[in-house]
Amino acid sequence: MPDDQPAFIIVIYHCDLTTSSIAPGKDVQAGDLLGFASLYDEELDQYSTSFDIALWVNTPQGAKLVSYFEAVTDDLFNHYIVRGVDSRQDFIITREQRDADPLLCDGETFLTEGNLENWVYLNNELRK
Repeated sequence: MPDDQPAFIIVIYHCDLTTSSIAPGKDVQAGDLLGFASLYDEELDQYSTSFDIALWVNTPQGAKLVSYFEAVTDDLFNHYIVRGVDSRQDFIITREQRDADPLLCDGETFLTEGNLENWVYLNNELRK
């Protein structure tokens, strides 16, 4: 939870923490190494291809999911722009898009991948 934005809750999934001092309610600073992607789930006996960041905001109407890319500062997002991204929307699958192409699940296992592009490729060349 950011000190200056207490309505927001940030959840990082699939991460092996570097230390037990990193825990809910503990302070971390920009640039701190929190951990590494945990790509194997022993409980589900399966590999993951990525990790996730969820950003919740508490509103008068209840908690709402917000894209991480909508919330990062322009200075931080500029790191993506120099790697070839045109817009924050490049990273966002809207509710309307997902509703039109739902994923089928069995518990926590996806049975389908859907038809929506769900990767953004960053280039190695920094454009000016």
